[in-house]
Amino acid sequence: MYKKVLCVCLLIAFVSVQLATSLTCYHCTTEQDCKKPQLVTCTNATANETSYSLGYYHQNVPAINGSTRFDCLRIRYTQGTGSKKQVVNQIHGCVHPNVYACSLSLKPEYASNGWNKEYCNICSGDKCNKNPAATYSSSFYTILTTSLALILTKLYA
Repeated sequence: MYKKVLCVCLLIAFVSVQLATSLTCYHCTTEQDCKKPQLVTCTNATANETSYSLGYYHQNVPAINGSTRFDCLRIRYTQGTGSKKQVVNQIHGCVHPNVYACSLSLKPEYASNGWNKEYCNICSGDKCNKNPAATYSSSFYTILTTSLALILTKLYA
């Protein structure tokens, strides 16, 4: 009996774990696009596209020729202060880790117009760059499924 239960638990855990090794990130480059961002699989091309968008607003964005590792990026830019502060743009996408996007300085024309990099986050989990506080990771579902299987086993054993 326990062998069957163990096999079922292992099968559930195996199915719940993501099998793909490629990173998936949300991608958008304007405030309007970010209302419904697209999901993209990270490649050098998608990371270079994000670097290009960063170069529009930031100084000294390094050019990366190629990479085998990627992260997800989420930046929110605001303008103004206090009650007059408003979000003016966002960038979400795949990024080369060596770009160090959160450390980049705004170009003078944006900084002098009151732009601020209000929020910047680099993460390395699938779909982690949209709203991390409101989403569950695949690990959560794996743990939940395995726990339920063990509870059911205890109840019916």
